[in-house]
Amino acid sequence: MAWTDLRRPEPPLQSGRRARSHAAAAHRRVDGASRTYQARDAPSPSPPRHPSVEQAMTQASPERAPDNEPPEMIYMRRPKPSPQNLTELEEQAIAWDATCGRARTLAAQIEALYGETHGLQGVRVDQDRLIVSVHVTDLHVWAEWVEYFSVTDYRSGALPHTYGGSGHRDGISVWLLGYDGPQLEQRAMEVAQRPHRHGAVVYDLALPHRDINGNVWVACGKTAEGMPLLSQVGRPERCSLAHVIDFVGPLLAVRDAVLPALPGGEAA
Repeated sequence: MAWTDLRRPEPPLQSGRRARSHAAAAHRRVDGASRTYQARDAPSPSPPRHPSVEQAMTQASPERAPDNEPPEMIYMRRPKPSPQNLTELEEQAIAWDATCGRARTLAAQIEALYGETHGLQGVRVDQDRLIVSVHVTDLHVWAEWVEYFSVTDYRSGALPHTYGGSGHRDGISVWLLGYDGPQLEQRAMEVAQRPHRHGAVVYDLALPHRDINGNVWVACGKTAEGMPLLSQVGRPERCSLAHVIDFVGPLLAVRDAVLPALPGGEAA
């Protein structure tokens, strides 16, 4: 009995062109399978967005800001904490920033309103307050500044030729400086025959004074507290100097005026 080889017989050798064709087909099958597995394992791409949607997401999210955007713009676009979640320190910081802003606004308003008039020399913003410098050439104008900033008390400053007083305007603290104020007041006291200082003005009660309506007032005695009394020329009533100034002031001295004798025989 003859021996039989049970193994699968080897295929006969193929020609060169046919062998290359089979090899190329096998390479295409392997390469296609590899691409299929890569496409299956890769994450699916996001659908394209409309340009307006992309812009809105960039504005709402700091992480999606453009590469060339400065850091301060990213910080400004971050959501601000709600007022309910603020700490006491944060509330104080916000209030202080607001006061500083109002101080800058007030300084600009004063400079625009007065400029270089009324003796204004400068307005400096010192964080949450103002420092206003005035050259005093008229005590009445100085009195207007004192009233404008509600300065209740002022005195000689660090320099001997300046006045300094603390006041306020529109909720902003103000330090008012009046240069040459002490010297001007001293000269007024020396020149006046009957000097009386009321507020920031020195009045010479030996002279008649005219109010804003053109009426002339003359001194006619004092109250028990030492406040001078004035009487309008041609009328018998007497009013305190403070009362007259509050209602029809300021009072300006009238020199070389010929006035009738005052009631009671007191000369003007």
